[in-house]
Order: sequence, then C-alpha cells, then structure tokens
Amino acid sequence: MSTVVVPRICVNSVDNFCYICAELTFAAPKKIISAVVKKAYHLYIRFKIGDQDKDWDPHVCCRTFATSLSKWLLGKRKAMPFAVPMIWRELTNHTDDCYFCMVPSASGGFTKKKKRTIEYPNISSTLRHVSLPIPEPPTDFSIS
Repeated sequence: MSTVVVPRICVNSVDNFCYICAELTFAAPKKIISAVVKKAYHLYIRFKIGDQDKDWDPHVCCRTFATSLSKWLLGKRKAMPFAVPMIWRELTNHTDDCYFCMVPSASGGFTKKKKRTIEYPNISSTLRHVSLPIPEPPTDFSIS
C-alpha cells in the first residue's frame, strides 16, 4: 500500500493544537514538548511521543497537559483524564481526513468561551483520546 503525498495547505496550523489533547491551543498556554513531558508521557502511556519530524503532527502541547504530566511524574497527581491518548496518523486528503482543516479556522479568533463550543472530528487520521472517568467518593456513606 503506497502513501499518498498531500501538500500541507491546512485551514489551521498544526501547531495550534495540543499533541496530547488535540484541542485548539492559544499562544500563552502553548508549550514546546519538553524532555520532561516526553518522559512522563512515555512512562504514563507506555508509548513515546512520535512523528515529531513530520509536518502533519503537532509539535506543542497545552500548559494543562504539560503540567498534569509533570505533576504525575513527581507523584503529585494520581491519573490523567483519559485512558487512551490521541493517536495521530498521516492524513490522506484535506477534504474529509484532515483534522486541522475540519476544525473551524482559528484565524478569525477564538475566545475561551467560544473555544469550548468547538466540535473536534474523529476521523481515520486522528483517533480521539478515550476518556477515563475518575469517580468522586461519596460524601455520605455507611459500611454495614
């Protein structure tokens, strides 16, 4: 099976998205994927952050996940809010298989409030992470 070469002309820049959560990331909370984040990700997920040499893979992460992974590595956080991470694959086209083209354009500007309304695609080139519910203990219970 041969790989289709798709020119990089996306509606949004790849690096406007977090490698870990795949959500649109504003400039201020955007972080370069540091050695600590890479190590924590590898130890937690059991996979290394890959494809950083590819132009179709984000090269940044949001501050939320950079901090969460660092805290987990230091024993200050018990779990991440997902069981299976975002899986990035090479896209085949920009029409219906490009995550960065299918999310509304960020160039028009997004507020934090508007960012929460974005619907992110689940397509073959990007498999969304699977959430892991973390139950809250009841405040009122008895052992009988």
